[in-house]
Amino acid sequence: MWPEDDKRKQIYINIDTYFMKDTISSTLLAAGGVKEAVDQVLEGKHLSAFAIVRPPGHHAGLKSQPHGFCFLNNVGLGAKYAQKKYNKERILILD
Repeated sequence: MWPEDDKRKQIYINIDTYFMKDTISSTLLAAGGVKEAVDQVLEGKHLSAFAIVRPPGHHAGLKSQPHGFCFLNNVGLGAKYAQKKYNKERILILD
């Protein structure tokens, strides 16, 4: 929700991460892509998946603040999603 009267193109949150008008929608689309990849594999439609999404998400979560252009930890969200929807107890994450 970017204020209409705000003429800035971006707002820096820290030295390497900034927020723009479409940050929320792109972040949610990236997380949805990861969720879809989890569904495709765990429903047996594909043997594996690799979600190449922007913002990537692998730096998010450090002290609950965005870092490295990441706002949501997509890997963590995908793992939690697999645990909740597919009753997976153990998830291996390689980074």
